[in-house]
Amino acid sequence: MMLNRLTTCRLAAALLTCALLLGCGGVVSGGPTRGEGDIPIGRVRIGGEPMTVSIEQGESTQLLTTDASGVFRGAVPTPGSMRVTLLDSASTQQSSYDVVVGPNARFVINIEPEPKGSTTVVESIELELVGQPVARGATCVVKATVRGQRVGGLKPTIWVDGGIGTLDTGNRVLFVESGFGTIHAELFGVEATLPVVVP
Repeated sequence: MMLNRLTTCRLAAALLTCALLLGCGGVVSGGPTRGEGDIPIGRVRIGGEPMTVSIEQGESTQLLTTDASGVFRGAVPTPGSMRVTLLDSASTQQSSYDVVVGPNARFVINIEPEPKGSTTVVESIELELVGQPVARGATCVVKATVRGQRVGGLKPTIWVDGGIGTLDTGNRVLFVESGFGTIHAELFGVEATLPVVVP
């Protein structure tokens, strides 16, 4: 009888310890927010150093760190507007984007860091979709043409509003939800938009 109680107590203590160790996530020191509900929200398209991205929604703010491939993961955003900010680093300046979250919040933005001290002058950006007709399950390339002075090889940040699609590393959008959305491109404060209806 005493042995059974002792075994039961040890088993309960072991289970409690496992539950505490596994937990439901939290902040990993020096890394991004991690939890069971974390999803890849977007990526920063630059190699090398980890970068910090802030996600603000209402009173909530998440500070996320990019992984080796530039992806940042966080808690699933609620439908509505969120502000995505790439914090400045040694070589890039801070930039913010207002993204409208819908049914899909995975890989909705590809951030192209803007270099500090750049003398680029962006005059206009043209956006078009190239590829299959827009439909749920279809993939199209988001083609952005930047015009201006000293543009060089700089590319705009691309994001998808409305939760209608996900972006891959080549700015191809896979339409995953039916509905109304908008594709955006922005570079040094100049923005272009392309409304999209996914049947």
